[in-house]
Amino acid sequence: MDNGARLMIDSVAMIESFSTYEPSTGGRNVALGFACPSPADVDSTYAATAAAGAPVTEAPFDAPWGQRYATVFDPDGNPVDLYATLG
Repeated sequence: MDNGARLMIDSVAMIESFSTYEPSTGGRNVALGFACPSPADVDSTYAATAAAGAPVTEAPFDAPWGQRYATVFDPDGNPVDLYATLG
């Protein structure tokens, strides 16, 4: 992993291909994404977030683009993606 920042822009069609998330009507159409050190860290971070009572949406799964991927929500209801490279 590098120490820089990464900005990823996905199309609505891409997100809809694996998620049932519907953005709020308040104009928030942004999701943050955090690279995890390993696929196991995606699973453990998702589990810890759910155990703490935060809303979750996409349980960890192996995405066809080569990442372990999951989505949780921040306190304001914005989606937060967790991901790590498979392999």
